[in-house]
Amino acid sequence: MGNKFLGYIYKGLGSALDAIFGFIISILEIIVGLLEGVKRIVASLAGILLVMLFLNPFALILIFNPIIISIFIVLVVVPFLGMQFINYLKYLKYMVTEYFYDRAKMHLSGEKIHYQTMGDYGRKYRQDEENARRREQEAWRRAQEERRRQQEREWQERFNQWYRYQQQQQGGYYNDYNHSGYRQSPFQDPTDAFVKKYKESAQILGVTDDADKYEIKLAYRKMAKKYHPDVNHEADATKKFQEINEAYEFLNDKNIERYKNMRKN
Repeated sequence: MGNKFLGYIYKGLGSALDAIFGFIISILEIIVGLLEGVKRIVASLAGILLVMLFLNPFALILIFNPIIISIFIVLVVVPFLGMQFINYLKYLKYMVTEYFYDRAKMHLSGEKIHYQTMGDYGRKYRQDEENARRREQEAWRRAQEERRRQQEREWQERFNQWYRYQQQQQGGYYNDYNHSGYRQSPFQDPTDAFVKKYKESAQILGVTDDADKYEIKLAYRKMAKKYHPDVNHEADATKKFQEINEAYEFLNDKNIERYKNMRKN
């Protein structure tokens, strides 16, 4: 009977702490989310301040106004620290509530306890987070490789269609004319579009258009690390990170080889 009573106490404590932590975390997430939204609006106005500073050096008085500085701290520092604090609260919530819930199960249903201290649950939480991060990274890597292969297939098909059309034109298979009497092409030579996109992608990664695949991969890793949304909290970091990935997906091995062959010819 005593064990059952103790089990209900553990369960009650776990439920109460679960609710308290959940409420605090929800409120903080709402506040941080609102500040992030306001920060994006303010970031769009930052360009105006820079123009003002360029045109009028006395604008420094406005920029370094205590109110402006306070707003900057609230919109930049607070959301960053807030997310760190929220993550720490989630860690505490798991560690404390799982500790009490497991002991409640032990006393109420006789289930075996696998972890003895709250610190053990904390280490399990960290390990689970790390495993989840690794699985997410591996899933992202596989998806990215598939997108790179898809880019290869799409451009290969565009060039194949153009080459087939050129061969059929030479053989006189097509006889498509518009109303003015000029032959209409159902396909366009993709060379110019390919070269343009290749140079733009190389520029995004900060490499020359004659860089090899190893230089491209190294540049991609450096840029992706710099602009990853988990590390870079600037307003345009997510957009920049997406552009970097799209550029890297286009600069796949097949497209690198195709571009180098074009330069030789």
